[in-house]
Amino acid sequence: MRRLVTVVSCFVGVACARPPAAGAPAAEFLVATADSTFWVRSDSTGIKLRAAPIHLAQVQGRFVELYLADDDRSFDNAVFVSQRLYARDLLRGDSSVIWRDSVILPLAVDWGRRHPDAVPLGPDDEENDAVAMRATVEATLLGSFGPWVSLRTHHDIERRGAPLAHRSDRLTVDVTSGEVGTLVELFGEAQATSILEDGERQLAATREAAEQQPEAQRPRARRMASLLTLSAHRFALTVENARPAAELLAALDAVSPDDPALVLRPAATSAAPWWTPAERARHPDLVPDGMAARVSRWSGARYGVLARADSGAGRVAIALADGSAREFPVVAVQGPVAAITWLDRPAPDAATRAALTRAFADAAYYSDEVRTARGPARAGRPAPWSVHVRHPSRTPPGARLVPRNVAAHDADRREHARPRLRRGDPRDDRHDGRHLGHAPRAGDLRHGQH
Repeated sequence: MRRLVTVVSCFVGVACARPPAAGAPAAEFLVATADSTFWVRSDSTGIKLRAAPIHLAQVQGRFVELYLADDDRSFDNAVFVSQRLYARDLLRGDSSVIWRDSVILPLAVDWGRRHPDAVPLGPDDEENDAVAMRATVEATLLGSFGPWVSLRTHHDIERRGAPLAHRSDRLTVDVTSGEVGTLVELFGEAQATSILEDGERQLAATREAAEQQPEAQRPRARRMASLLTLSAHRFALTVENARPAAELLAALDAVSPDDPALVLRPAATSAAPWWTPAERARHPDLVPDGMAARVSRWSGARYGVLARADSGAGRVAIALADGSAREFPVVAVQGPVAAITWLDRPAPDAATRAALTRAFADAAYYSDEVRTARGPARAGRPAPWSVHVRHPSRTPPGARLVPRNVAAHDADRREHARPRLRRGDPRDDRHDGRHLGHAPRAGDLRHGQH
């Protein structure tokens, strides 16, 4: 028990240090994974680690926290759960909405107009299991690249007496303006044309493959392939062979029972306006390392960082490397490393460092998930790895917690929107102030992510 307490306390907003590693280079950087950020610092006292369930972007030299929050407009006989993406400036402490889902909210407004007697759900109201309509969206942050952040969304819409309909999408949003970017805006006209042409070639190959399916499956495969279309705004940013790339999603624009969606092979480009030297330094060169693993390597003037992936266990071991190629284990995390943000090229000023410290401390209380990770292994022990633990809820079955409404003006109190928060829009007096924890969707309503 004593060992478990030590592990948790080291990474829920509290820094830990291992004994000084002889010759370990001085270093400081942030490691971003799919759902957490690790703050690594190495000096004469040892290697210190701090972890938080936080997604950070750096825009024009300022750190911004990105987070999603639900916008629940449910009635007694219909469920409507939309989502918004917020950007919180760590120095100023204020938040702003940079993206909001445009599919679910119009459905809720239309439902209210067509059912004037429908009652908006209040803070203590139970959700009806037999609603006439259920419309939800699940958004996921895919990564930030300079002033841009890419999202994946998946809509589920179910009406009584009608088949379940879906819609998958990918989009890239400007953190500073909230505008959805296009291929031309992010890569220029010539490269945007090349990306779309490469996508069309991949779609042609997909349609040819559909014709090779067994006879019983061929009609459906042919029909699904014929529905796939490309769009200049339906893509996510990524990095391919150390170059900026666009990952297109071939899909339908409309909600459909079929929801045909296909993630295409990333199309690498030669350059992009947002692909600055600082942004390039956040992403690695890939170096093969045997058959069972691969190494992502970030190189610097005084030291390098290695992320060695174990394809079998899904873990990634992070280590420092000095000029003589000696490695110093740091920590192992679950899932791939998205990017590294350097804090010593150059070092942040005192105000920025203090803002980062506050953000990591506050992030420990964002949800009911405790994210922990063991510090670097002692001599003779295996490398550590991170674990993500969801503690059993203490709420009795059927009961619901009533969270506070967390709006943009609450940011100066360092409050953060929790998952599944029932929220209202002050422009709609029928829902203002009505907020309720929203139960996760049943397993049969969840579908593959695209």
